[in-house]
Amino acid sequence: MKAEKEQAARGFPIVVHEGDNVTLRVLGIWQQGPSFSEHGFFIEGIMDTPPTVQKGQDLTVTIVPTQPGEYTIICTIFCGAGHSNMHGLLDVFP
Repeated sequence: MKAEKEQAARGFPIVVHEGDNVTLRVLGIWQQGPSFSEHGFFIEGIMDTPPTVQKGQDLTVTIVPTQPGEYTIICTIFCGAGHSNMHGLLDVFP
């Protein structure tokens, strides 16, 4: 799974299978001023509520995808000039 997470950081999708126990580590890092202090992490169609990641903290999220498909990963809290680049894809195969 480590290689898949590294791929997501480079713009490639994270690829898993339906029913897999998937653990993602979200890092709360910033390159902006101190006024931006958190991110929101959300996988549309899989998660019900987006958890927040505080500046300087890490968050571990575990999911079990139940349906094949392509799911968008987004940051739900405006976090500065790079916010529009905070997205990714999760591809779930049968």
